[in-house]
Amino acid sequence: MRKVAVALRGGLPWAPGANGRAEAPVIAASGRGFLADEIVAMAEANGVPVEHDPALAMALSHLEVGQAIPPALYTAIAELLVFLYELDAQQARATGSPAPIDTGDPNAPLSALLSQVS
Repeated sequence: MRKVAVALRGGLPWAPGANGRAEAPVIAASGRGFLADEIVAMAEANGVPVEHDPALAMALSHLEVGQAIPPALYTAIAELLVFLYELDAQQARATGSPAPIDTGDPNAPLSALLSQVS
């Protein structure tokens, strides 16, 4: 089985796009095998959460880098965002600091997704 990793960028409600509205996340990086390992390693080294979701990773791996998430995947991505927001809130409670909501960089990677595929 080969690993698949996909990193997302954008799609944050507090970081509107050029039209002034929140836009769908886009594929920031995608790869299999060694490249997938590198994407995950970079995410972990930079404190970017890594969510293991084989089905979503496979669906996203068919998109091109720079391509926006299609509407058919909005629900799955929304569930991922909720997970990330909850993770931020848990970490904030554990450290007694405010939850990191605004990164100041609307292009900061959101998450890397990892799966095992054959």
